Amino acid sequence: MLDVLKAPKTNPAPNGPYGLLFGSWPVLALAGLCLILFFYKLGSYPFFDVDEPRYAETAREMLERNDWITPYFNYELRLNKPVMFYWLIAFSYQLFGISEFAARFFSALSAMGMVFITYGLGRWWINPRFGLFSALILATTIEVIGLSRMAIIDMTLAFFISSTIISLFLVAHHSKKWWLVAGLLSGLAILTKGPVGIILPGAIFVVYTLLTRQFKACFLNRWFPLALITSLTVALPWYIAAWQVHGQLFLDEVYHNNFSRFSGGINYHIKPWYFYLPVIAVGFMPWSLFLPLGVFQGIKHLKQPNQPAYFLSLFALIWAGLIFLFFSMAQTKLLTYVLPLFPALALLTGFVFEQLAQSISTTAPNTSSQWSYRACWILSGLLAVVLVILAPLFVGQPATFLPKIAQQINQLTENPLSLVAVASLALGSIFMTFFILRRQMMFALASQAIAFTLLVVCALNSILPSINEVTQGAMLSFAEQAKGEPLAIYEITRPSLTYYSRKKIPHVGRDDYGKLDALLTSVETDNPQNARERLLYIITKNSLHSDLASVIPKGSQLTLIDKQTVYSLFTLKKPKIQRISTP
Repeated sequence: MLDVLKAPKTNPAPNGPYGLLFGSWPVLALAGLCLILFFYKLGSYPFFDVDEPRYAETAREMLERNDWITPYFNYELRLNKPVMFYWLIAFSYQLFGISEFAARFFSALSAMGMVFITYGLGRWWINPRFGLFSALILATTIEVIGLSRMAIIDMTLAFFISSTIISLFLVAHHSKKWWLVAGLLSGLAILTKGPVGIILPGAIFVVYTLLTRQFKACFLNRWFPLALITSLTVALPWYIAAWQVHGQLFLDEVYHNNFSRFSGGINYHIKPWYFYLPVIAVGFMPWSLFLPLGVFQGIKHLKQPNQPAYFLSLFALIWAGLIFLFFSMAQTKLLTYVLPLFPALALLTGFVFEQLAQSISTTAPNTSSQWSYRACWILSGLLAVVLVILAPLFVGQPATFLPKIAQQINQLTENPLSLVAVASLALGSIFMTFFILRRQMMFALASQAIAFTLLVVCALNSILPSINEVTQGAMLSFAEQAKGEPLAIYEITRPSLTYYSRKKIPHVGRDDYGKLDALLTSVETDNPQNARERLLYIITKNSLHSDLASVIPKGSQLTLIDKQTVYSLFTLKKPKIQRISTP
């Protein structure tokens, strides 16, 4: 029993848990897959409102102001997030220039890193095949692919938290020196999002070591306090510096965004306790159908305490379970919060295919293996049938799936790549079912990986540009038409305007009486030839035309310049102002 606690019995790496990570064909295959899924055409489409441009613009203003302590967005104080992700984007700007690719670079790199640490752990503790299975599953989930291609904080935070959690597993089963790595990574997680970066990994490890009776051995040693010192050394300097600059305002923001949001919530983000069940069901597709089998397989491993699979299954179940419970208990819920549990789900699901691969090589597979085998090909076949039915509907009748923008993306039916993109999912599931029936598990997973690669390539060349034109095209067009003139928004939130205009974009609400008049710029001069109209461009929703007209200043003229699907561009003018010279 103690030998199993110390090191795995199956394919141990001679140079540590990641000694076998490099120099093999699975690494090259995974790297190629990640480069396509996460990096291909990463900067070819504009930022999506509302979160992406906020992070991108905050980092740009950080460079512009040369202020590495205080984040600003729209040239106003922004203390609701720690500074690490802004630093990473700013560093990327310095490497690649200010661009969409640079802003998204570290999200894609973090996704790639999360895939590889999952592969390394699975390969070391179980075997190379299991590591590859788990990594392929994680890399091809919808939520991982989507968030890897967005300049938002969640993927980088998930990488730091997942890396910390895996480092703690290595503390228990390889060397106590991994405490230092865990301390460093948790410090970066705290600097990225706050105390959650140490609370979640710490809670998972405490529960795990208590259940495996390793608590004293893991915590009562010199490496644990050194890890705490390392974590605080990484995270605290910025918090102290920001507190010295902003005082109580900074402390209030820290409390609100880390504690008040958990217990009280934000009105439009308050969701029921079961909110994350459908989030995982959709975000973990196409593997979510196999996830119940993975949980069942993990629980079954708990009945075999002398096997390496027992420890990794227990660890993955605690990892996924505690993160799910933590964010389900929180009042504020967002789709992206549970991303750090996806590596654990990938490991559990990887056990399903690993068990099937092992049973194939045995002369007399047991009843449980036969049951799992039948369940896998039935689920895969069911998924294939559903996708075959839905694929032509998606392309032929987009209103069924995208009712708000279907009218504007009818051109999708004219682009053959769109049909290929959607059909690839169905074909991937068909081939996966075929290979499962032939008991070729590696080919089964590879078929889905190839299908998702084809989907991403085709979608980036057909579907995404059309959707982006509808959602963001109007903002880019309006910013261009403003041509550097003063620009404001009325009763909407569109941070992308600030990034693409490179200037402050005032927000005007219904109750901001007098603000429109104050925003009208004027050039007063004694020379009538130099006098000009006071002019302001305004963007608002089409449904707010009459509302905007009712709040314009007296004597001003509101003119519609451009009207697109959802938004309109107006100009607000006042007559020329001339200063009368007194004799």
